[in-house]
Amino acid sequence: MIYSSALAQILLIILALFLFVETVKWTDHILLLKRLKNIPFPEHYKKVLEQIPYYGLLDEKTKLKLHYKMLVFIEEKEWIGIKNDVTFEMKVVISFYACLMIVNLDEKSYGNLSTIYVYPYEYVIDEIKSYGGIRTEEKSVLEGQSTGGVVLISWHHAKKEAYHIKNHNVIIHEFAHELDFEDGVADGVPILENMGYNSWANIMFHTYKTLNKKSLKNRFLGKYKLFGHYAALNEAEFFAVSSELFFTKPKQLQQEFPAVYKQLKGFYTIDTIKLFEKGKSQSV
Repeated sequence: MIYSSALAQILLIILALFLFVETVKWTDHILLLKRLKNIPFPEHYKKVLEQIPYYGLLDEKTKLKLHYKMLVFIEEKEWIGIKNDVTFEMKVVISFYACLMIVNLDEKSYGNLSTIYVYPYEYVIDEIKSYGGIRTEEKSVLEGQSTGGVVLISWHHAKKEAYHIKNHNVIIHEFAHELDFEDGVADGVPILENMGYNSWANIMFHTYKTLNKKSLKNRFLGKYKLFGHYAALNEAEFFAVSSELFFTKPKQLQQEFPAVYKQLKGFYTIDTIKLFEKGKSQSV
């Protein structure tokens, strides 16, 4: 009885400490949000953004929302440079694309993300892979990686893709993985607050499976070439690659896979085709 009573007291103390720490974190977060709402967006940040073509596609209301989310993102995340210093340009560029993806989503998006590591170039990791039951150790060269709470970015690739709209964007790719992992599982199905899971699963999974079969059998991919073989690895990579295309090649994605585009439009609550069309009309 004495032992069980002491154990109960210890558990209560641990619970009280946990609740205290969480309350302090929540209070600090609320105070940070209030402080950032009352400060102007730095001009040197704007100068970086004005060099990003995508930024010019946004209307003023969206820009204001994005500015605020970027300030919160930059302030709340830990930034660590590996073999280089993290500059304000790195923070602005990475946070721009990360926050563009959630500009119309819940403010708690990326709530599990704590740290962003920035490498100067690609980096090499050791991986254990299995082929037909045979496990081998291999080295992989990566441009980025997401592990559910930590994101690693190669600045060389991120910068090259940030200032030119291409079909590949390592920042969008890795932060799509973070959104995917917010429910605790990297399975290509993010938290769908305003959408049906059945519709998402049927459309996205069916498209992925078709791509996967073609890729495994080394068949001609046809229109599925838009996704590429890397998207065929698993559902998580398919979602990440699809997200890249949604933001960088929306018209082509909509023409070839209208149902996939519709699902991503519903999730991100952004019509990226309209953004591009508006940008073209403004440039004429």
